[in-house]
Amino acid sequence: MYNIPVILVVSLNTALDKTLVLGRLRPGTRHRPERSLDLAGGKGVNAARVLRRLGLPARVLGFLAGDTGRHIAALLAREGVPADWVALPGGESRVCLTVHHGSGPPTEINEPGPAVTRLGLRRLEAVFLRRLASCRFVLLCGRVPPGVPAGCYGRLIRLAHAANVPCALDASEPALSRGLAARPDIVKPNAVEMAELGLAVRPARWAASLARLRELGGREVFVTMGRRGALMADDAGALFAAGPLARGFPLGAGDAFLAGAVYGRLKGWGRERRLAFATALASASVRSLGAGVFRREHLRRALGAVRVRRVNS
Repeated sequence: MYNIPVILVVSLNTALDKTLVLGRLRPGTRHRPERSLDLAGGKGVNAARVLRRLGLPARVLGFLAGDTGRHIAALLAREGVPADWVALPGGESRVCLTVHHGSGPPTEINEPGPAVTRLGLRRLEAVFLRRLASCRFVLLCGRVPPGVPAGCYGRLIRLAHAANVPCALDASEPALSRGLAARPDIVKPNAVEMAELGLAVRPARWAASLARLRELGGREVFVTMGRRGALMADDAGALFAAGPLARGFPLGAGDAFLAGAVYGRLKGWGRERRLAFATALASASVRSLGAGVFRREHLRRALGAVRVRRVNS
């Protein structure tokens, strides 16, 4: 059961993602969506979906609660994404509603999710330790739910490193800084999460902010900035990537980026190629409805349009 090497994706705050597409949003009136989609969601699930579509054996580990949780489990199983779920005794797994309307940014309504018990945390950690024995890489993704201490990701990173398994972290404060202190192999904040750390993403501050992010504990750091592109820094210096300005459905683009960065690392690609691939994958995902969904032809076209250059210190 545990002898097939996997990429373990920890999804503490799994959700039912409901997406509606409207021609126009008129508050206080009745709407009939032009398109709708229900998917298992949350940053970790989105990243796992991308990795599976790239042909890698990703597996999700997370919490579920109530009828909504059972629906999430069924949706993910229908996609063929394996998972280990720890059932919580009370509450319901969260629902995240995204409404696309017109050409502007979507409207998002995200529930907080159920509280995690101490027993639930212990059970999740026990499964985590068993999976490490046959694990190639660990991804730790998303905001920690109620009841989970801010140091949870840091503890899981240390356990993984003790088993010689590399880790990637994509989280927000306060779990982000606590996780950074455990020195993850990859960290990928976005512009909002950089601001939470007190770090700017203005071009004049790129080099200094990336250097500080590495000082905080990130061994290899990526920063996604939406339509403004993405950054990367490691021992060899800093890079900036500009991709095609895709319009569509931005939810989950950062999760696709992280999956692309991990995919390139496992393939042994050089830093420029990895950054270009992750940027292109994020751009391709914007063109498809559903977080973590992309089409191969969109990825190929985006790869041809990405430009990578060095960031001067």
